[in-house]
Amino acid sequence: MNMIAPGLPSMPLPDKVACSGMDMLGLGFAVLGRRRQVLLSNKTWAAILSNGSRGLVWRCGTLGARRCGDMQALTQSLEAALSGERALLRIEDLAGGGALEMMAQRMEPQDAGAPRIAVIVREPEAVCPDAESLAALYNLTPAEAGLAESLVRGVGLTAACRERGISQNTGKGYLKRIFEKTGASRQSELVALVMQGMSPFAARQDESPIRQTA
Repeated sequence: MNMIAPGLPSMPLPDKVACSGMDMLGLGFAVLGRRRQVLLSNKTWAAILSNGSRGLVWRCGTLGARRCGDMQALTQSLEAALSGERALLRIEDLAGGGALEMMAQRMEPQDAGAPRIAVIVREPEAVCPDAESLAALYNLTPAEAGLAESLVRGVGLTAACRERGISQNTGKGYLKRIFEKTGASRQSELVALVMQGMSPFAARQDESPIRQTA
């Protein structure tokens, strides 16, 4: 069931259809007012933002962020969306589980009403590339690509080595070559680089790059 904030009028049918369609795609969808109040949202939105480790939080009917730096980036992104830009934002998981992706875009007011913002959020695993894709993109060997796949999913190096059945020393050697080939210098940079490049949310050439929080 789609959620509408208490005391607000029913939203137009296209908004409700969008909610259902985004649920089918595994995407969180919400319509926000100027003050970040959630006017309408779908089930996936509630499920994603109810995760306690996510950098974004849905509290008292308003979209916010758990960390001060993330809150500033979120505010800037929503202001950019209101001004007519297609705003893109990535906020890292508090537990190191990968970045949550968000896209925000202005919705033109209906019947001389106030402008609203359509917001889509997506879990990191929804766009995680496989080893074959990583090998093709960055000229990685199969072993390097396998380790990179685990790291991009948010798995730490020690756990990734266990997952791949290799020693930690071997994993460190692979990681060094992965960094050399991708240009990253640490795991968080590797994740941001790969996820931004693979994601349909990636900025178009005529747009500002995705805002990245630490």
